[in-house]
Parts: sequence; structure tokens; C-alpha cells
Amino acid sequence: MLPDVEQLRKDLQAICQRVLDLAPIGWSDNLLDLGADSLAIVSLLLEIESYAGHPVPLSAFLRAPSIEGLIAVLSGAEAMTAQQLGRSGLHVRALGPEDVEPVCRFLEESFRGAGIDATKWRRLFDHGWSDHTRGFMLFDGNALVGFIGAVAARRQVNEEAVLVCNLSSWVVRAQYRGWGMALLASMLDDANATYTCFTPQPSSWAALIAQRFKPLDSQRIAIPPLLQAATLFGSTRPMISFDPAVIRERLTSHQSQIFDDHAAYDCLQLIVVDGPDYAYLVVKRRDQRLAASRLGRLARFLPLKIPYSDILHCSAPVLLLRHIERVKLAILRRQRTVALVAEARIFPVPPRGMMLPMITCFRSPLIADGELDRLYSEIVLLPI
Repeated sequence: MLPDVEQLRKDLQAICQRVLDLAPIGWSDNLLDLGADSLAIVSLLLEIESYAGHPVPLSAFLRAPSIEGLIAVLSGAEAMTAQQLGRSGLHVRALGPEDVEPVCRFLEESFRGAGIDATKWRRLFDHGWSDHTRGFMLFDGNALVGFIGAVAARRQVNEEAVLVCNLSSWVVRAQYRGWGMALLASMLDDANATYTCFTPQPSSWAALIAQRFKPLDSQRIAIPPLLQAATLFGSTRPMISFDPAVIRERLTSHQSQIFDDHAAYDCLQLIVVDGPDYAYLVVKRRDQRLAASRLGRLARFLPLKIPYSDILHCSAPVLLLRHIERVKLAILRRQRTVALVAEARIFPVPPRGMMLPMITCFRSPLIADGELDRLYSEIVLLPI
């Protein structure tokens, strides 16, 4: 049982001041305007849930992000106070067609270190894979101060169409950091959708886990040439084709849709045929950036980007394993890369190679992690 309102007010004030490391905090102060980042807001909600003994919905907190609002939430009253999201001039709304250009410029400026210009950012919104909302924007008056994007598509899982939304490009201006949770809450409004995040920043990881995302149980495995040379001497020699006409002859209607959806982007699509069996692969050429500071004097002689081929989708991992050296060499020659990289979890038995960390997560009421791949994501659309 919760204490009376006066004691509840004092307890919540003490929790907020301790977690946010600010004092004093007034009972009606907007907790999102105090300079705390999204991670601190997540920590605050977890502390309040521990105190209350039950979950505190993020959406309820965001309707009235103040101590008085929290009292209303915990006591079961309507959380309607003067600190509601729209009262301070800040508001969240869905991206519209007229917003694409300003958002692309905002992303170019916000992620300047990525070297992606506004023209390339536009690919996040022009793919046509679904009519689902492409993202949400945070405004202070008429000024754009935050954005979270989603690349969404209907995927076939167990012969059913499932909406999969991949979160990307979550960024908020420094002085509005606490309001990043309002963007996330707007994006995660469909309880039946599957959400993935393949490129989370360390600062957003805790926020996603707090919203019931689960880490994908995987690592990447980098496979250089000739490490599986024994597979070159199998009893059969596969046919490997990059010809779109040859590939499409073998594909199911679902796979043909994947082929068409990814044909416009910088993905290598191929088929590996062994008798009646085949494996359909989608591969992206990517670069591993090396920190010049770690290379020391060698930075003057060695490239700062190492090109590799990343398997985003494989329809038959067992067949791929059977002929992995031939397939690997064919891909590396085609894309002029130095190694083949894939998620270790796609293989029944991972091939020999170098295990690399991989930070990804998902939330789904319908899909297990083994049914997820990295198609229909920003990895396909952007040069990352």
C-alpha cells in the first residue's frame, strides 16, 4: 500500500533529486526539462517502479512528467497537470511528406561524423516498402529538435504477414535530451508490431531494454578466405549465380518480393544451387572503420576502412555451410572485399572464424529471434 499523498510527494521528490542529481526539484517541475538524458529518465522510472512495487507506464509518465503527475499515476487518478507535453511548447508529431527534406538536413547535421549527406538520408523515407509511419519528430515551437525513424515492412513469418519496424536515427538536441523518451513512446505505440534495432547507440540501449526489448543472442563471425578450404573438395560442386534471371527462376513468391524490394539498393543477390536444393543470399558490401589513434604510425600506410561482405539474409544456412569456401570466394571477388561476415546465430554450427561483438535487440509478441534477419533495415538503405 502506498503512503498518504503528502508522504508520497516527499518520497518521490527525494527519489527524483537523488536519481537526477538535482536539488531542489519542485513538485510541479517538468522532469524532462531539467537537463537529464534518456538514460537518466529510464533510471528514474525503474526507481519509481521499485518504490511503487508495480510497473509505471512510460506513456502515463509522459502525459504529466512531474512529481504531481507521478502521484496521480501511482494513486490511479488521471495524470492531467499543467506539465503535459504540449503545454511547454514542446510537441511530438508523425513525419509527413513535407517534413522529409528538413529531417534529412537535421540528420546530416546531427550525424556529421557518419559522413552521410542529406540526399542519402532521404533513402530512409523513399523506399516504399510499406505505408507505415516513417518516424516521429520533436518540436520546440516551430524548431525541429529531435527525431526517431522507423524502416517498416510486412514480413512473412509462418505464412502470416507480420509488421516489422526497425528503429533507426534516434537523436535529440542536447538541451532536450530528456524528451527523447517521448519520441520512443510515440514510436512503440503498436503492441502487436515487432520492433528491431540493429544499430543502437550505447546511450539508447538501456532505454530500449527498459521498454521490454530483448538482446538478440548472437555475435558476428568474420570468415577470411581459405579458412574452410576443405569444403572445396566436396562430392558435388554447386552452381553459383548472380544473374537476376537465373535467381528469379528458383525463388518462391515471397523470396521474389524480397529480391524486388532490394534490387534498387547496393545489395548483392545470389543463388547457390546443389541438385534440387538452393540457398538464396542477400549480401551488403560494408566498411569496418579503424581508429587512426589505435594504428599509431601505421595509420599513414594502412587503410582506415576495411571492406567486407555482410550476409543480411540466407534462406538455407546448411547448404551454405556445405559449400562455404566456394561461395565466400565468389562473393569476395564480386564485391572486392577481404572477408565474409554473418551473424553466428544463422548457422546450426558456426564455421571457423573470428567472433566479433554484435549489439542488437528486438521486441515482439509473435516472432522468435531465430526468425529475424537484417533485411528491410537502414543497413540496406544507408552506407553504414
